Amino acid sequence: MNQSDFEEKESKLLLQGESLFKTFGSGESQVKVLQGVDITIQTGEMIAIIGASGSGKTTLLQILGTLDTPTSGKLLYKGADLTQTSEGELSEHRNRRVGFIFQFHHLLPEFSALENVMMPGLIAGNSRTDLKNEALTLLEQVGLGLRCNQRRGERTGG
Repeated sequence: MNQSDFEEKESKLLLQGESLFKTFGSGESQVKVLQGVDITIQTGEMIAIIGASGSGKTTLLQILGTLDTPTSGKLLYKGADLTQTSEGELSEHRNRRVGFIFQFHHLLPEFSALENVMMPGLIAGNSRTDLKNEALTLLEQVGLGLRCNQRRGERTGG
């Protein structure tokens, strides 16, 4: 592999979790949810995290989205270790680079799917027109393009 191949591959690395552990509680009530999880996500890659109920899927997603921190391990965004980042910097990271679309009670019921997807950008003061186009594209990518004007109660839970 030549240098340009390495640089191209390296530039595609978006998010990487290295030996992620997450433990809740202490002593006899301690629950080990994540035990050495490694994950690599490339730019533009779509992944699915599947597993049985209680296997740590939500915990992993919360760590990857910087809503929670691992007990140990590293979380790298484009090579920068987010586990060594201040809460203010993590807030900025979430606001600028991470999008969350929650199921059930986290969706704002008075807004359509499109408006819920646009909400973080609107709060950040971005152009409504640009946000609408980007949100429509995202909804289409996950198969919700035709349901973009539906409100929370008009869609199934999944």
